[in-house]
Amino acid sequence: MSLFLLTLAESGERKSAVDKPALYPVLRREKRLIDEHEPRRRDYDREMDAWKAARADALRSGGKERNKAAIARALSDVGDEPEAPLAPVLLASEPTFEGLAKLLANGQPSIGLFSAEGGQFIGGHAMNADNRLKTSAGMSSLWDGAPLDRVRAGDGASKLYGRRMSCHLMTQPRVAAELLGSELINEQGLIARFLIAQPESTAGSRV
Repeated sequence: MSLFLLTLAESGERKSAVDKPALYPVLRREKRLIDEHEPRRRDYDREMDAWKAARADALRSGGKERNKAAIARALSDVGDEPEAPLAPVLLASEPTFEGLAKLLANGQPSIGLFSAEGGQFIGGHAMNADNRLKTSAGMSSLWDGAPLDRVRAGDGASKLYGRRMSCHLMTQPRVAAELLGSELINEQGLIARFLIAQPESTAGSRV
């Protein structure tokens, strides 16, 4: 499931204070994934070194005649390349869309773009004039649950299914106006995918 939220509130309205307990289970799970990742990465590095050495021996096993069938049998005995452990990141606050796509390819199958300082994302690299259309289109596609295409000269081509992203940006109304007032982003359809809330101020009335 993908859910896009935008909360508007002035500074001092306790956005961060409310966000921390709400995200606590996610942060705890992410910390556990990070703790588990390091030993798994060390095991993977050792397995990869052993696999490379075994593969090199297999390629030499055909003898002087370089018998293709013998080499193929030796490579089959070596087995497939070890799989790297997934990146342990669940939350991002100021990613580029390329970074999100790479994380969804190499990491967990779902990611949260959550920030109590949403202005960092709205005013950041991903949403500047050069990248605004690409980021908006990409986020809309993830919200829709569409397969994620990755075609790059260096990384080759792939299509990722079952990847999801949720988003919650908390920001001041004047900063949000940069996003909400963008004709390009509105025409692209990204704003229509957000649930937007602007709670009444509690400044001066909190216990």
